[in-house]
Order: sequence, then structure tokens, then C-alpha cells
Amino acid sequence: ARRRLAGWGRCARLRGGRAVLSPPMSHKSSSGSVVIAIDAGTTGVRAFVVDASGTPVARCYREFTQHFPRPGWVEHDPIEIWDTTVAVLAEAMALVGRPVAVIGITDQRETVVAWD
Repeated sequence: ARRRLAGWGRCARLRGGRAVLSPPMSHKSSSGSVVIAIDAGTTGVRAFVVDASGTPVARCYREFTQHFPRPGWVEHDPIEIWDTTVAVLAEAMALVGRPVAVIGITDQRETVVAWD
């Protein structure tokens, strides 16, 4: 069942289908822990959740603002990326309601943030 969240987010609980994991993970029970993958991309952040057998159980996505200070340039607010990541992760965890065994993250390779 897909639902629209406040702001620009989308979440879905998944039924059926199967993710391909390598190496295969053993299935303990339907109430066991889950694995969450976070993808912080160029235009938004998504979380994808699978159970111990590799079956997809949920996904969430939110966009963040694109800033174009001059032609050919794009900038992002790092605090907005962080806040969006935290929101997507919280939504995904609330949707599945199971303990999290591990979280993996991938992000934009070309992004640089300088902290003072």
C-alpha cells in the first residue's frame, strides 16, 4: 500500500518479489531483523528495506531542494540532505516495525562538504 507523506515523500510496504543478495542470508522468522540500504542521490534520498531472506519489505523516498547559483552549477544544502536522510530512515523503520541488523549507505560521488 503506497501512501503520500507530508512534504514530498513516498513510502511503500512491499509484498512479494525478492531481492538478490550475495551471499544469501538465512531466514530466521517474519518478525526478525531487517537490512536497510540508504541511497543519497543527486535529487533525493531513498531507503530500501529487506528482511533476512532478502525479500523487499519497504521503500521510502524524499526529494531535497536543488539550488542553481549560475548556469551549469548545482548546489545542495548539506543540512537538508542530512535531515532528509534521517526522515526517510525514520519512515522506513516505522513502516516495518522490526529491529535493524545493519544499515548501508551510498551517496553522490561528486559531492564535497567542507565543515568549519
